[in-house]
Amino acid sequence: MSPTHEGERPLSATSLLAVLKKHNVQYVVVGSYGAIVQDVDLPLTDLDVVPAIDRENLKHLALALDELEVEEKTTAAGDIRAELLADPALLSASKFWAFSTEYGGLDLVLQPAGFPHGYTDLIRNAKIVQIAQDDDPTQTVEAVVADVRDIYTSKRLARRPKDIAQLPKFANVHTAKTREDVRRRYLQEVAAREQHLQSVLPTTIRQPTKLPLVPKRGTDKRGRPYTRWVRPR
Repeated sequence: MSPTHEGERPLSATSLLAVLKKHNVQYVVVGSYGAIVQDVDLPLTDLDVVPAIDRENLKHLALALDELEVEEKTTAAGDIRAELLADPALLSASKFWAFSTEYGGLDLVLQPAGFPHGYTDLIRNAKIVQIAQDDDPTQTVEAVVADVRDIYTSKRLARRPKDIAQLPKFANVHTAKTREDVRRRYLQEVAAREQHLQSVLPTTIRQPTKLPLVPKRGTDKRGRPYTRWVRPR
């Protein structure tokens, strides 16, 4: 098991994932752990997952939570496991659930920042990752993990201080995103300037019309005739 923040049991993400897999829960891992397994150097805290919210999957999820003997972090009142087993649809009534388990913290995030349709949005770019078990590194657990760029996007849009502080850790993703944002802002500024000029300049200047050249005849100081071709004003 890996250490996590004070007050929590040490996180054994593979143990949590194994129970989700046992109950055929459809989910996508996000948050810091999802980034860590894709080689982003972040502190290990808890496991954040985005579950599918169809009726059948919520039933599977309620059974998994019961096996994990979850307790809500925010309140000690009531038997949340019994409530969820009786009505799994309750899980879709909140955008966020924070549970504690004997394997560490488990957070359910139904609508991560930037992904209003949750699981449906994230599964499109998700990947399957084989993660070595904490108690036996020779064995692996299969996990469905959100693309690291989607995790970066969600952290950036969440705008929490701890998430903003972690963005530079997403080295290549952060650098590419910064370049993309700078270029987008530049193009937007150019377009805005051109639009402003079009709105303030007279029509005759915006759409100049070139008149044809006409001959201008005369004589010079010595009385010799000449012809010049000029454009009328």
